[in-house]
Amino acid sequence: MKLIPETLGGRLFALILLGLLATNLTVQALSGKGAGSMHQLGVDQILRRYASDFRVLSACTQGCPRDQLMEAMEGEDFHLTLADHIALHEMDEAEAAIGQRLEQLIDTTGTARAHVLILDPASGNNRHRTPALQVSMALPQGSWLIGTLQPVVRNGWWKPLGFSLLASGLPVLIVLALFLGRLLRPLQTLANAAERLSRGERTDPLPETGPRELRELSRVFNQMQARLTRFLDDRTRMLAAISHDFRTPITSLRLRAELVEDQALAAAMKRTLEEMGQMVDETLQFARDDSSQEDTRVIDLVPLLTSIAHDMQLQGHEVRINLPAASPYRCRPLALTRAVRNLADNATRHGTCTTLKLLHDGRQLRIEVEDNGPGLPEVWLEKAFEPFSRLDHARGPHSGAAGLGLAIARTAIEAHGGRIRLANRTTGGLCASIELPA
Repeated sequence: MKLIPETLGGRLFALILLGLLATNLTVQALSGKGAGSMHQLGVDQILRRYASDFRVLSACTQGCPRDQLMEAMEGEDFHLTLADHIALHEMDEAEAAIGQRLEQLIDTTGTARAHVLILDPASGNNRHRTPALQVSMALPQGSWLIGTLQPVVRNGWWKPLGFSLLASGLPVLIVLALFLGRLLRPLQTLANAAERLSRGERTDPLPETGPRELRELSRVFNQMQARLTRFLDDRTRMLAAISHDFRTPITSLRLRAELVEDQALAAAMKRTLEEMGQMVDETLQFARDDSSQEDTRVIDLVPLLTSIAHDMQLQGHEVRINLPAASPYRCRPLALTRAVRNLADNATRHGTCTTLKLLHDGRQLRIEVEDNGPGLPEVWLEKAFEPFSRLDHARGPHSGAAGLGLAIARTAIEAHGGRIRLANRTTGGLCASIELPA
């Protein structure tokens, strides 16, 4: 069991409670009212009892049943004895104050003086575990009336501590509970905005409100988001401009290839130019996809994957599906569709049968695209995601695209906060797995 709460609110509660506990313990230690200290009200009450018994015994004349009276006056923690003399000692300040109080209660005329001895729990004369009083005063008959008194004490530090902690801590904790949500709300807003930013969404600037530290945190987050957005926009505009500018020289070279008399050389030149044109088209498409800001919304992934499988079946490919009844998910549908379609295109290009699966274990959602093709060498499982990597060279002699399909798929999936991996199947073929946060 964890003693330290994981949430910030829980830690604030625990910290304040520990502070109140330390404060109350310090106050009790400084005030001398810790465990085992005598309670002033208890001392005063027991002194009044001794004073009453002293006055009764003082009035007891010869023939009075003094022993029977003393026995009736005694209690469990109150004992009376008579002595002809006692050993006097110099009283300290606390003992002298108690003696003076006892003399006031008895209302002596100045002839009798009280002698007080505080018996420590460790003393041999004290059979109790708490401090006791031994009070002695001379009766008019000449003997000393010795009373051993057990005053009311604080038997445990938890009794006064519990009351003081409750009285001082409960109002503080109630006020904290009322305002803690309001205090932590900006942090929750920041966490949600950071999560959306990590999934590729652009959020409105956070309101810079609350305490100074939270305002500074919101301001820095807004600056970070603005700089990231500006960097991505500049990059995609530059990529789109460069790809667009390539169209002019490619068109010019294609016209010149028509004038080449050697037909074999002209055909080779045209094939190279076609590949270059295809690379430029895919690069332009990649730039447009990266710069577009599709809204995020909740959709059912089952119809989305079913539609992809149906389109590929219409093209003559064998595509199987293994999907649940429904699977709602918050995403950018066009980007996710493009990513899955690119993986499915690769699967149908290199295998004769493709399978689409959708799995959900509560923590993450996984889309798997399997084929029965030749698979990939281990060194290509990660290298295949690099832009312009030609999987066809690794899996066979077939002509493929420019090599941006997996790069586009990875960009789209990572923008959703997920990841994409390739793995060779033990039964043969390749499995492309998309893992998305639930």
